Amino acid sequence: MAETTQSVKKGQKAYRTNYNPSDLPVPLLGGARGGFSWKGLGVGSAFSLLALVGCNSNQPLSPREISQKIEESVVLIFYNSQGGNGSGFFVSGEPGVCTVLTARHATLTEESLKIQTKDQEIWNADSIRRFPNHDLAVVEFTPEGKSCPYPSLPLGDSDQVNKGDQVYVSGYFNSGGRLVDHFVPGNVTAIDQLPEGYGIAYDATTAGGMSGGPVANETGEIIAIHGRSDIEIYELAKLKGEAVSEILQATAEEESDAVGSKTSVFKWGIPTKLYQANLAQVPKVGATESLTAEDYLNQGNDLLAQDRYPEAIVAYDKAIDIKPDKYEPWIFRGLALHLLGKYQEALASFDQAIEIEPDYAHAWYGRGNALNWLGKYQDAFASFDQAIEIKPDFHEAWVLRGNALNGLGKYQDALTSYDQAIKIEPDHAHAWYGRGNALSKLGKYQDAIASYDQAIKIESDYANAWVFRGIALDELGKYQDAFASYDRTIEIKPDFHEAWILRGNALSKLGKYQEAIASYDKVIKIRPNDANAWILRGNALSKLGKYQEALTSFDKAIEIEPDSAKAWVSRGNALSKLGKYQEAIASYDKAIEIKPDSASAWYQRGHALGLLRKYQEALTSFDKAIEIEPDSAGAWVSRGIVLKALKRDDEALESYEKAIQLDPNDQTAINDRKKLLEKLGR
Repeated sequence: MAETTQSVKKGQKAYRTNYNPSDLPVPLLGGARGGFSWKGLGVGSAFSLLALVGCNSNQPLSPREISQKIEESVVLIFYNSQGGNGSGFFVSGEPGVCTVLTARHATLTEESLKIQTKDQEIWNADSIRRFPNHDLAVVEFTPEGKSCPYPSLPLGDSDQVNKGDQVYVSGYFNSGGRLVDHFVPGNVTAIDQLPEGYGIAYDATTAGGMSGGPVANETGEIIAIHGRSDIEIYELAKLKGEAVSEILQATAEEESDAVGSKTSVFKWGIPTKLYQANLAQVPKVGATESLTAEDYLNQGNDLLAQDRYPEAIVAYDKAIDIKPDKYEPWIFRGLALHLLGKYQEALASFDQAIEIEPDYAHAWYGRGNALNWLGKYQDAFASFDQAIEIKPDFHEAWVLRGNALNGLGKYQDALTSYDQAIKIEPDHAHAWYGRGNALSKLGKYQDAIASYDQAIKIESDYANAWVFRGIALDELGKYQDAFASYDRTIEIKPDFHEAWILRGNALSKLGKYQEAIASYDKVIKIRPNDANAWILRGNALSKLGKYQEALTSFDKAIEIEPDSAKAWVSRGNALSKLGKYQEAIASYDKAIEIKPDSASAWYQRGHALGLLRKYQEALTSFDKAIEIEPDSAGAWVSRGIVLKALKRDDEALESYEKAIQLDPNDQTAINDRKKLLEKLGR
């Protein structure tokens, strides 16, 4: 559940914290506040004092007065053994019954619900009303005696709340194993109509466990029930395919990007008017009665939004056991499985949802997404087409349709899909990113960069957009700009090892080998068994003439990945530079054994044989390299050199001419050809 903490045991002390320690006295361990206790006054005196405090309900109260007014009415909600807790507060109800208003997601448990009051008493819930369309619940228990011994809080007019109003949130959270009764101020930041009834946002610094607590105005009246953060509401809405306001989307995405995790500045409460307007329509069930399929679905969605995927799947399975013909649990179950990387199982869940409800676009969308991850791009494409046929303005489906087409190598068609997504939703960063990828595949790097720039403009911390922007710049030979893009990627995501590798490569191309080595070292720190990083590190060391150190790097790469032909070739190159030609040839032979069509292995083998003056064997190697890669000017030049050494001048001349044809600026070929022509008197 949102904003929950670990469970408690009977008699565990509850401490109280406030935003201004100097304004409020230090609490006593027994739960009473220094100098003031409802228990000391008795219930009748307590109500008398409340009447005095609230004699003019329109007059603002001090934070201390509000805190004292509500503290005896705030409760802790927990379960027998299940981790987590929520909060709630007493409201007016039936005579002889204590009525607690809270958040629905704080009550979704199969276990017996418990209520701990300020006086450390623990009560078993008798009945629960869970609102089907709002994140609200009412829990009741029957005390001994004729009336509830705890004061109910007055409900204010939530329709009169305005942006900028001062509010106060109260509830329990766990701090280092202690349950703390928290009371914090905030200001209303937005008024909106969001899923599950959320409508009032504020910037109070709440903590896990405070869901269901009261949100008071400056006269001490309760105007909202505290529930979720904006990120949680946004994530849940996305999971359900529900529309959200532009304000919520902007703030949730901005906060998520800024901190790189689900940490929120703004919190939301459900206006009390929704509770008052809908209570009569909500049936009461026994607290020990089993949860309904809808309850399990809500429980699963709440767990899903918290990234607790295995637990969410358990909840969805229970919903399915109760109502196997309900398609929603199958869809969300598929999503949870997908997020666990279990794409085949996810696919089966989406298929089941489609069998029950074939006209639900999100089921086809989820199916296509799973197929994309399984590399079954044609089937994925067909699924996205089906989703779009049902819902033509489904821009996310257009984006993933483009991804499927990219996977099929149909880059122009992919571009059309991304353009359609952008037409529907111009500020969809992933559509611009996918568009950039398609353009890169088409070799239109400048246009691709423009698309990545647009994605970054929308979502400044989009690490993948920055890294692929760097790759496109690299293709244009703009290594310094590419380096800057990779640096920005790493700033956003410091453990993005591929970005560190690309950064090192850009530095190598700029001739900054020592800095490149530092980048590769960073990769190795993140992923010690990254053979490619060890190879690239060795190559940079070779560029600095540190061949022995390079050899050590290549040996490490081979230890990690013995069948890496690239590592064996690089090892051979280092040995050649150290003058150990015979050992180098052995390394090249190993590379060829692993990868017989490695042109570089054949080429370097020929070079080492030439240095040993084994010209005929060298010629055989160069011929093999050319057979594999006929457009390699270097191989033709080297072939010419050994042919010249074998005194086969005419053939050498032909080789030089072929090299010049492939690379008109190859000075070795130009000079050797000139000398050979002079020798032949031509």
